[in-house]
Amino acid sequence: LHIIQLGAGGTGRSSSARLATFISGSHYHELSIRRNYTAFDLRDDLKTILLKCGSQRKPCTLFISELHILEDGFMCDIETLMGGNQVQHWFDGEEREYIVSAMKNREDMVQESSNNSQIWTSFFNNIYECLHIVISISPTGSSFKRYCRLHPVILSRCVIDFYSEWPKAALLAVAKTFFKQNQLDKILATAKTVATSSAIKDKLAPVCVEIHMFVQGVIDEYKVKAKPTFHTG
Repeated sequence: LHIIQLGAGGTGRSSSARLATFISGSHYHELSIRRNYTAFDLRDDLKTILLKCGSQRKPCTLFISELHILEDGFMCDIETLMGGNQVQHWFDGEEREYIVSAMKNREDMVQESSNNSQIWTSFFNNIYECLHIVISISPTGSSFKRYCRLHPVILSRCVIDFYSEWPKAALLAVAKTFFKQNQLDKILATAKTVATSSAIKDKLAPVCVEIHMFVQGVIDEYKVKAKPTFHTG
């Protein structure tokens, strides 16, 4: 199963992917984009994940945001994976020998009857069973429309999950959790205040929510007047 997360920034797309990966017991992978990152670097990162899924049968979630897609060529490799096309040509001779050896050493492979063709079939079956790709895209702008037009296979192989703005109760829960996990207690301990740390946190969390909602309201008002689009994170 592959998923397209469709929503603006700050709607919990990455958090949802991480939570689902944790619950399913999978390994979470996110592309480490760096300076001068090219399609060759992407191919190397994908091959590392494919080896883990194919030869070790480890369930993996690959999270790809629109910030990771530096060029349209990146989506071609993703489309190849989702389309069921074998990517054996991605691996050089030494890598192929390693894959065959690793697959033959697996306990669930019958070595006497497993020729190279059967081994590669099993390798790719493991990939399609264990690899789950999550593509996180904003519906605004031209990127999503362009991906739909140029890469229809991705649409046909993905479930689209729509993300909307967070309700006030959810924002409040996030603010309370944030204040529990940071160093606010140490700061308050050095301040001259008669209020308890817990009481101050209870007052700060709703303020954060009101600030977020106020900013979102100003953005919506400005969008109506000037037509640009902004998102709060």
